[in-house]
Amino acid sequence: MWLWLADRMHCSLAECQARVSSSELTLWKVWREELPNRFDPIFYYLAQIAATCAGPYTKKPPTVQEMLITFSHSKNSIDSLSGKDLEKARESSKSSKSAWMGLLGMTPTGEKINAVG
Repeated sequence: MWLWLADRMHCSLAECQARVSSSELTLWKVWREELPNRFDPIFYYLAQIAATCAGPYTKKPPTVQEMLITFSHSKNSIDSLSGKDLEKARESSKSSKSAWMGLLGMTPTGEKINAVG
């Protein structure tokens, strides 16, 4: 959390820790957890566009409410993992990246596969 806040405040970690009290850090944590689900009118506009686009391709056209995406902070997020669970998550991430990059004709490091000269 401290590194995220220091990045957001455009200062070093030490400066951030000197400038922010523990009670303010707690408020930042709550704000960050609620951020993805804050109301913004653009979300409804985009959901309306998505519902309009999906409508002709489905038997029952979706409503705008059905097209809205909500996010939740999972207790199983990678931030809360440790030990073998964290290693498993990292390996799964590497495997997924390798698969997607392979479909694009690239190695996980971004080099083209079978590149000609």
